[in-house]
Amino acid sequence: MENQTSYVRPSWDEYFLQMLPVVASRATCDRGRSGCVIVREKRIICTGYVGAPPGQAHCDEAGHLIWKTIDENGVETEHCVRTIHAEANAIYQAARFGLPLKDATLYCHMEPCYNCAMAIISAGIKRVVCDKRYHKAERTRKYFNDAGIELVVLHNEIEDYGQKPSNNSQLKTVFLVGMCGAGKSEIADFFIKHGYGYFRFGQITLDEVKRRGLEPNEANEKPIREGFRKKYGMAAFAILNMPRIDQFLNEGKNVLGDGLYSWSEYKVLKEKYGDQMIVIAVYAAPKTRYERLVNRAEKYKDDPNLKYRSFSSAEAKARDYAELENIEKGGPIAMADYTIVNDGDMENLKKQIEEVWEKINQ
Repeated sequence: MENQTSYVRPSWDEYFLQMLPVVASRATCDRGRSGCVIVREKRIICTGYVGAPPGQAHCDEAGHLIWKTIDENGVETEHCVRTIHAEANAIYQAARFGLPLKDATLYCHMEPCYNCAMAIISAGIKRVVCDKRYHKAERTRKYFNDAGIELVVLHNEIEDYGQKPSNNSQLKTVFLVGMCGAGKSEIADFFIKHGYGYFRFGQITLDEVKRRGLEPNEANEKPIREGFRKKYGMAAFAILNMPRIDQFLNEGKNVLGDGLYSWSEYKVLKEKYGDQMIVIAVYAAPKTRYERLVNRAEKYKDDPNLKYRSFSSAEAKARDYAELENIEKGGPIAMADYTIVNDGDMENLKKQIEEVWEKINQ
């Protein structure tokens, strides 16, 4: 018994810091799954983790919403702005339930960003304990010092949080827009042959139709599309496909998105990708399109993703009206950077595609 090592309990700071991984396990952004615990008089007041506001899509569901910023030193970095930081979420939780934080201690994984620092100061928190340092915390340290907040960092190691400089700003994101049967798929095939990463905006709907064991038709697809828009807003198909776009860009590939739906999607994509974004509108007269669509599936036998489905004239017309009236599909067509009129033969179409291709790559 004399040689038995005495058990050493963790300090109060160590004790509360050890709770952070459990809180962080609820976080919904894989760019930084972190948690926060706020304590007063050695009693937990509230917790918070990285996540979107209530009722909004999380990164784990809809992918990251990346904004690019240029730092003071001129370096372009990318930040996910879909979620709220753990520190801010903990403070909001306290406010929601009327819990005062005056003179409390906040525990977090690394030094807070300056936005969270301002919230911490405003909440009356007087002590902040972190496990590691943050590589951009100079302003936070100054704010805390000016406000008389004690900052304790247990390990003098810098956590870089993964905000890597963007290196894909020269890559292109090309989106095709046009009414059903205009000829978007033929243009997409050209870009695919030239090495573009490819996705279809509407494939998400068809995949959900298959998952539910339903027959792919307008009657079954429409409520699924509407369900996505109810949950994610009118820009749903842009938001849900952004992870795929970003994955291609991170792999160093140009991107071709087939079937841009709506004006809302156009605006969201334009805000994110800016000058990288190129829209090609494909036009064909309704009568021409309807004739192409009637027996299109017969022409393409091997089509597991239902890329070349057939539609009756009535189905195609109903879809046209719905897209123009409900999701303002005319907007991105009007704002397109290039327009291809596909009312002739395949040779004429190929000629126009090659002309646009040359302009894009000048």
